[in-house]
Amino acid sequence: MRAVLMLQKIRSQSHGRVANHLAEIIESRYPGLDHAELLGGLELMTDLMLSATEMMLTEALVDEPRVKRWASRMAALYYVDLITRLPQQR
Repeated sequence: MRAVLMLQKIRSQSHGRVANHLAEIIESRYPGLDHAELLGGLELMTDLMLSATEMMLTEALVDEPRVKRWASRMAALYYVDLITRLPQQR
């Protein structure tokens, strides 16, 4: 049980690092974004992609191309929404 808790902690920390790294990249390109909102969305996207990957690896009957398409579409929609809400830069 202790090993499972340790792995969950490592997984959570690595998700946070990925989300923070992505936030740094995006914020350097698009200043003025709300950091907390960006980071929350990126953490969710990181979890979504990991969940889709785990689903394809662990569930024998899953339709992998469909899962890839759905997860990619969800991520793309998040980024489109993010960009459309940016203040217009002059």
